[in-house]
Amino acid sequence: MKKKRFHDAARFLFQFILAYWILLGLSANARIGEDRVIIERRIFKSGATYYRAYESIISRKKNTPYAKYEPYFPNGSEVRIYFKALDGKPIKPTDIEPRNDLTGWDFHVLYVNGSSALEFYKKTKGMSEYELFNLLSLQSGKSFWKKKVQQKDEDPTVSAFGFDYERDDGKLRAKKIGGNVVMIYSTELDEILAVEKDEELKGNAPQSVHGF
Repeated sequence: MKKKRFHDAARFLFQFILAYWILLGLSANARIGEDRVIIERRIFKSGATYYRAYESIISRKKNTPYAKYEPYFPNGSEVRIYFKALDGKPIKPTDIEPRNDLTGWDFHVLYVNGSSALEFYKKTKGMSEYELFNLLSLQSGKSFWKKKVQQKDEDPTVSAFGFDYERDDGKLRAKKIGGNVVMIYSTELDEILAVEKDEELKGNAPQSVHGF
């Protein structure tokens, strides 16, 4: 019962903070925070489509950094996965399912109450530094990106995903994964997921070691 109350409270807190953050105007300055309708209007205009089959969605979520945090996502969360060809050629759903042999980008978006909170970009082949910097630039808003300074001592930063870049205003973080993936997400989301998972681990510990 206590555990359920904690999760309900955490979800309410997350939704309150995220709504407050969007009302402050982040969505007017960057892609994260945008409404799904706006994102889909733009990406479908560029020839993209989205995966519909359950098996396709599950296989593409597998091993992503955000997948293990799905149990902690608040009510009103939805992940959609799109595909965009490199040349902007219009893509039909039948072109990518059940098998996708095309060259391009898988684009995952976590929507919370209809607004983007996390975006995951995966290129079929290696991502160039120019592509990485262009993706970050799209999310600059009225701020700018800076590379994370490595801490010599223990890093006190609260983060579920870890990050390589942070926007100077502290509202967004980004993590480069391998040679073909970058994930960009709200700092609020990153911190709250870290705290919620840590609290669950802390709450489970006494029962886990009981009897030793």
